[in-house]
Amino acid sequence: MNIVTRGGVEFIAVLFGISLSFYLEDIRQENNLIERNHQILERMNETIKDDIQDLNENISIHNLAIASCKWIRSNLKSDINLDSLGYHLSVSAFGTVFVPNEEQYKTIISSGQIEVIKNNLLINAIYGKYKQHFFLKKVEDSYHTFFADVVQPYFNEIVSDVVVRSEDLPYSWAFLHYKVSDVPERKKLNILIGQIEQMHVSYISITKGVLKRTEVLNKLLNEELI
Repeated sequence: MNIVTRGGVEFIAVLFGISLSFYLEDIRQENNLIERNHQILERMNETIKDDIQDLNENISIHNLAIASCKWIRSNLKSDINLDSLGYHLSVSAFGTVFVPNEEQYKTIISSGQIEVIKNNLLINAIYGKYKQHFFLKKVEDSYHTFFADVVQPYFNEIVSDVVVRSEDLPYSWAFLHYKVSDVPERKKLNILIGQIEQMHVSYISITKGVLKRTEVLNKLLNEELI
C-alpha cells in the first residue's frame, strides 16, 4: 500500500471514529433526556393523583353546601329550628381552594423537554389540564370576593354567636359554626342563599371539568410510563 493510499485510509478511519463518537454522544444525550423526562412524568403523575383526591373532596364539600342551601330555602317557608338554621348557614358558606403542585409541569415546559414526548394526546392533555387551573383560580377568587364583600357582612348582622372547632360541624378545623337567635328577614335570606347555591353549582361544574382533564392525563401518563 503506497503512502497516499495509506494516508487516505487513516483519514477515513479517523473521520469515522469522530463521526461515531459524535453519534454515540448524541445517543447518550437523547437517552439522558428520555430518562429525565420519564422521571419528571413519574413525579407529575404522583402529584396528579393528589390533585384527583383534592378535586373530589372539594366537590364533596360544595355538594354539602348546596344541600344546606336547599334546606334553608325549603324550610324558610315554614317554622324553622334556629339550631338547624345556624348549622345550615354555616355549611352553606363552605368554600375551598385548589392548590395543585405545578412544579413538574413548569419544569417540563421551561426546559423544553416536552418536545421529547412523542405522544400528541399526552402533550395536549398536559397543556389542557394546567390551562384549566388558571380558570378555576379565577372562579375561586370570585367566590371568595363575594363571600368577603356580601356574605360575611350579612352573616355578621344576623348571627348571635360563633363556635370555633364545633364538634357538630364537618370540617370544623376550617370553618366557623354560626349560631342564630332569631329568624332573619326571610326574603333577603332566601335571595342571598339562592345566589350562594348558584356559585356552588358553578364551582362544581368547572371543577368537574378540571377533574375530567386530570383523570385523562393520569390515564395517559400511566400508559406512557409502562
